[in-house]
Amino acid sequence: MKGVHCTFITTQMPLPTTVSDFWSMVFDFKPSTIVMLNDKGQSDKSCAQYWPNDDSAKFGSYSVSILSTSSDGDVTTRQLKVTRNSKTSHTVTQYQFHGWPKHGSDQQPGARSLVKLIRAVKSSTNKKKEFSILVHCLSGAGRTGVFCTAMECIAQIAEGDSVDIFQTVKILRADRMQFVQTEEEYAFTYEVIREYLHTENYEQLPYPIEDHTYGNVEIDYTLDPEENPYEVTDPQEAGATALMYGNVETERSQDRPKPEPQQPYSVYENFAFDS
Repeated sequence: MKGVHCTFITTQMPLPTTVSDFWSMVFDFKPSTIVMLNDKGQSDKSCAQYWPNDDSAKFGSYSVSILSTSSDGDVTTRQLKVTRNSKTSHTVTQYQFHGWPKHGSDQQPGARSLVKLIRAVKSSTNKKKEFSILVHCLSGAGRTGVFCTAMECIAQIAEGDSVDIFQTVKILRADRMQFVQTEEEYAFTYEVIREYLHTENYEQLPYPIEDHTYGNVEIDYTLDPEENPYEVTDPQEAGATALMYGNVETERSQDRPKPEPQQPYSVYENFAFDS
């Protein structure tokens, strides 16, 4: 996935038959960070754990070992080392996120935890590599889309002090239509950005109305007809030079002199000539 500011590798939770393929992808692209957005308890039997419970485990041609493990709130961090054929190796940091909101009332604490995760990912990411972040959830679309959108929006804020969440989702969905699948996920994206702005001490300002901005104006359609600023005038009463639409008299216009009505005249007229 290539956004305007960030690039990602996005995938689903590995299946029991694709764990070695998962590590092959990691070994080929060498991301510095793996972000896991689903708990192991949320995984059904079709998904497989791709890291060892103890010191090390072997998945096909790849051997994976745990260098360190730590927990901080809703995030578990693991340093993993993958080795292929006992020769070359690559070290990657895995962040497993446990705080995804299960209900609408949990969105604010979930957003606070996700902002904390994004900060940790940004600090550990190798900015020199194009695809340094691998993101996955059960499907590789819903939660993954929210996370990628949030990171892209935060990069927008850092660059230009403004953000357009709708357009960001639209750009990412052009490449992956399944991103941000539900209205709840879309609302949660806004909650994450709102939480980030709050923690960064941004002040929420009213939206400026510029000259090119069009908005609905409330009009009172119950006005008395006499208060209409324009009225139809009979040209026969006002004279041939009168307009079809004339201004209604106001207090300011009552003092102005009124023009004398003019009699209509013919274009041709007979004259008497002296012989």
